[in-house]
Amino acid sequence: MAGYKVLGVAAATGKVGYALLEGERLIDWGLSKVASKSPAQVAAKTSYWIDLLKPDAFVSERLTKRMRKHGLTIKLLAAIAKAAEDAPVINVTVPRLRLHKNKYEEAEALTRRFPDLKSQLPEKPPCWLPEPRSMIFFEALTLALSLTLTDEAA
Repeated sequence: MAGYKVLGVAAATGKVGYALLEGERLIDWGLSKVASKSPAQVAAKTSYWIDLLKPDAFVSERLTKRMRKHGLTIKLLAAIAKAAEDAPVINVTVPRLRLHKNKYEEAEALTRRFPDLKSQLPEKPPCWLPEPRSMIFFEALTLALSLTLTDEAA
């Protein structure tokens, strides 16, 4: 996918984020708390990001029985995929790849590859605290990269 712009969008409790790759370069990332409130809001934000960033391909998480997400997040993921169906992009849903022991190790590995994200790298909080908001960037980036990994494996 060299030279192509790939937009990955991820959803988690209280946050929706994106990462935009151009070839092997991370060129933008962002998040929205408001978009995580309802399927209608996440669909609107997804369409906005697609219109603004003009990716060639769009990647979101495929809904599976084995996924760890639940409740509203499942509805958000379905709305993200549906919004992308109507966009002029290659639209791909992929199962969430788990190539590391946990999300925090994955985020560390991604910052080695994409040093611009180093300022977003959170420390793992105690189990009674919520996941840091910035983790959504790494999840979105993993989704975007999964298209590249799939392309390289083919």
